[in-house]
Amino acid sequence: MPNRERRRTKSDSHGMHALVLGCGPGGLLAAAHLAERGATVTVLAPDVDQPWRNRYGAWLDELQAVGLAGAAAETWVGPRLQTPRRDLALDRTYCRVDGEALRASLRRRIEANGGSFRAATVADDAALERARVALRADLVVDASGVPGRSPGPTPVRWQHAWGELLQLRDDGAFPAMRLMDWRPPEPERDTMWRARPSFLYAMPLGGGRVFVEETELIAAHPLPLDVLAARLHRRLAHEGVEIAERLEVERCRLPMSIRPAPPTRGVVDFGARAGMIHPATGYSLTRSAAVAPRLAAAVVRGFAAGARGEDLAAIGRARITTAAEAPGLRLLGFGADVLASFDGPEIAAFFEAFFTLPASAWTAMLSVPSSPWPLAHVMARVDRRSPASIRRRLWRMGWQRRNELVAAFAAGLRPAAEENA
Repeated sequence: MPNRERRRTKSDSHGMHALVLGCGPGGLLAAAHLAERGATVTVLAPDVDQPWRNRYGAWLDELQAVGLAGAAAETWVGPRLQTPRRDLALDRTYCRVDGEALRASLRRRIEANGGSFRAATVADDAALERARVALRADLVVDASGVPGRSPGPTPVRWQHAWGELLQLRDDGAFPAMRLMDWRPPEPERDTMWRARPSFLYAMPLGGGRVFVEETELIAAHPLPLDVLAARLHRRLAHEGVEIAERLEVERCRLPMSIRPAPPTRGVVDFGARAGMIHPATGYSLTRSAAVAPRLAAAVVRGFAAGARGEDLAAIGRARITTAAEAPGLRLLGFGADVLASFDGPEIAAFFEAFFTLPASAWTAMLSVPSSPWPLAHVMARVDRRSPASIRRRLWRMGWQRRNELVAAFAAGLRPAAEENA
């Protein structure tokens, strides 16, 4: 935010105090924008000084669109989709997010605008109320994740992944970035993969280093992490990858969809706790970066206009998912359920059909849309390119959930008046 904007908004908050729970990307993004809007911000988390546990990747154009281009580290033009039948270079640029640089940058923005950090655990509503009273907080933004402060939302579907940062003996073992490699780890023994598929995600980092991750995209009862670890090791051995050293291990459990809990009075859930993870891909960073400024602008304006307590929190909640976005998200949720029903050959065939569309078509499906209609158009094009078994699955599930889908499309026809944040 330009300095003149910061000066303009410093007086807008009229003394609002905000308490932010959690210091992951969602928490720090919300805290930074609140502080830059003039709110007095305190970030409360048990790990305020710890590096983020997970690595983040993003499409470079999406990172640029939310003002985080400076967080891009390595970039890869034409990341690859691989299946038993195809090897495609995707017409888009992917990047690794420099998590430590982004975390440090957000922390500087918060502290430069008077924000502070406190190491503490908020385990339940009673502890939250004590913290709110002690800090005289007018608003709480809960970005503590799922599970986090309890009671909270219940995960319905998960993404599990086992990742390793490796030093290889051969720098040429991974000549290209693999966004999704849906080939079975051992083609001659693929029975288990066929029933419960996972894919390889691989970022070559130069100097013989590579980050590899075996990922089960979405499941109600995901594979245990040790199963994914063993599958990753078999995959690398089958490819003849020679490992000099395992440098780091990453364990990833993402709630891909949640059953929301009744809202806590005066609290706005944010990030994973608010279901802001893309329901079909697991990406969330750029959405949090897009939503944080409009959340901050809305609550600061609301506070200046006299909103307090639950009225102020309700203003914030309404900016997490707008009326214009909700129908498209419902359709994405349906698509995620379809993906969760596929076996290995089916999901590989689906992504073949999906990524052979023009990049402008599949790009829309990987972000949060403003309408369900472009998504429906993409789904129809994928349907026409897919094997008969996939088409039957889509039509059967669509018929079973026809009332939900009709409601989403009807809502998408109603124009939503959106405030400029």
